[in-house]
Amino acid sequence: FEVTVISDGYIDFPYELFTGAAPADAKAAGDAVFAAGSNGIRASFSTWLINDGERYILVDSGPAGTVSPTTGWLPGTLESLGVPASSIDAVILSHAHVDHIAGMVTGGRNNYPNAEVYINRRNVATYTDPAMLARAPAITHSSFAATEQLVALYPRLQQIDGNREISRGVSVFDLSGHTPGQIGVKIEDAGESLLLV
Repeated sequence: FEVTVISDGYIDFPYELFTGAAPADAKAAGDAVFAAGSNGIRASFSTWLINDGERYILVDSGPAGTVSPTTGWLPGTLESLGVPASSIDAVILSHAHVDHIAGMVTGGRNNYPNAEVYINRRNVATYTDPAMLARAPAITHSSFAATEQLVALYPRLQQIDGNREISRGVSVFDLSGHTPGQIGVKIEDAGESLLLV
């Protein structure tokens, strides 16, 4: 297996966002660990590309410009690696927050037309439930909209439950907590394993 970490870009969280510390102290703490960006603490959005020698499996698809204008790098990076979106055989979505699924639906399109798509059923149920949307904070509304698009644009979407093998040596496991039904990915080969969380 070959696993490539691909960044979809980054966001700078304003220093004023961090509670319990003055903005100058938050900046100093960020500087000390090389985490300070131009305008705040820098966080990146990572995806993974798994190549098992026969198939390409993408884990998450990034925010694709939704949460920051400095995102949306994944498609170009895939192209530069010689792996256009049409070559992706499967996509595993760890959970339905917009910074993990927007790349699937950006432009109102099915951006991975040849892929089987896997996501936990509880995530889809949560982020397509009108009652949940009605009481959810406004910052999460984009996740609800992106999940609705995901369901509409991907007829091969597989809503899965619990632990499951996706392909030879690649399986998913429950990581519920951050969202209901969040999943991680386990790659196993020749007695060794790697967890993507």
